[in-house]
Amino acid sequence: MPRHSSKAPKVSTSSPLDELVNNSSPDHCTNKKRKPTYLVRKEEEKTLRDEILQLEAQVAVLKAQGMPAGSAIAIDTKLQEAKGKSKVLTDTVKLQRLGIAAAQSLMMECMRTQYSNPLCTRICLKTDWTARRATLLDIREEKLRNAYDYVVTRSREAAGGQDQRSSERFETDNGDICSLGSAVIHFPGVKSLRQVFEAL
Repeated sequence: MPRHSSKAPKVSTSSPLDELVNNSSPDHCTNKKRKPTYLVRKEEEKTLRDEILQLEAQVAVLKAQGMPAGSAIAIDTKLQEAKGKSKVLTDTVKLQRLGIAAAQSLMMECMRTQYSNPLCTRICLKTDWTARRATLLDIREEKLRNAYDYVVTRSREAAGGQDQRSSERFETDNGDICSLGSAVIHFPGVKSLRQVFEAL
């Protein structure tokens, strides 16, 4: 009688939970390991903070461009420093100009109260025309020397190569009206005073 071997079907003794665990083993897992939620949130927070800083900078620039004059200076410290230095320089120049104006005022008052013609020479002319001529010829060299010294001294600080004119008019305590004028005129190419004299 033939022998029949009866094999019973294999019955799995593992539970569905065991299969799930076995399938999720490193051999079966092909997906990347998932980042923890707190790390993802941390990265998102950093990205958002960077965007906030950029937006705040853009807002500050737009506000400065749309603000009236002077408002931008209140924001920028470098502009504030530059404005402060500019104010110091402006105040210094203003004080110097006021000092010059005060000196000019003193000069005018001094000239008014103690005025004397720098080219004035006291002379006594006789009635005889020959004697008069002799007297005037005698003081000619002195008058020319005094006039030359005065003109050179008066124009000593004049800018080289530039014409310069000044004129003062005032009344003395005696009621005299005095006018004091000075003019420096440059004649290019002139080599002697005679050339100017003959040209005029």
